[in-house]
Parts: sequence; C-alpha cells; structure tokens
Amino acid sequence: MASTRASGSRATSLVIAVVTGVLLYVINRSPGWAELGIVTADAAPVIPWINAALGVAFVSSVILVFVDSPGLRVLAGIVVGGLAVWIAFRLLVLYPFPYGDLSGQGTLIRVVLAAVMISGLIAVLLSVGRLLRGGGPS
Repeated sequence: MASTRASGSRATSLVIAVVTGVLLYVINRSPGWAELGIVTADAAPVIPWINAALGVAFVSSVILVFVDSPGLRVLAGIVVGGLAVWIAFRLLVLYPFPYGDLSGQGTLIRVVLAAVMISGLIAVLLSVGRLLRGGGPS
C-alpha cells in the first residue's frame, strides 16, 4: 500500500510539475501577460506573486517526483497556499479591473476572491497543524 501511495504521489507531482511548467511558459513567454485582456498596469505588482506561486509549485513538484516526503509536500502546500491567499487579497484590493464581458459580475468576483482568501487561510492553518504533528499522511 505504501508503495502504491508513493507512486501515486509521484505521478501527481509529475502532472503538477508539467502543468505549472506549461503555465509558466505560456503566461510569461507565449502569448505572455501582455496579451491577457484583464492584465493592466495596475495589476503589474501582482504578476510576480503569481509567478512565485507557480514557481514554488513547479520546483516543489519536481523535487517530490524524486523524493516522496510528506513533510516537504505539506511545507510546499503551506507556501503555495499562503501565496494564493496573498494574491487573492491583492486582486481584491486592485479590483475593479477590466473583465470584458464579465464586467457586470463585480460582486460575484469579489465573493469568489474572498472565498479563495478564507479557504486558503483555513488550508494553510490546517497544514501548519499537520506539519507540527509530523507532516505525515492523514
């Protein structure tokens, strides 16, 4: 059973590494942030934080492909979750920015960003507790 869990964790880490690697390439190189309709000069300070979250997810996933460490997995989750909360907060502060056809959905967008912040904070706190208990699988 432990071997199956380890191979499943490694496969998941490999998929995450591939997806985040592709996302990092697409949003930074081709077509790039400038081509996305919702990114304005006001949103520019948030872009490095998004890149940092994707970068941490990519690097930690590559490491976890080779080293199946529950503690490292939890620690990476804490860092990525913390960055996600910060990004959602920054986006909420920056709002409004152009959403094209979604411009009439401002309240919904604010509720979603607030939900991301709250659920992300809960996840980070639970992960910290898990890490303090030893970081093993639950």
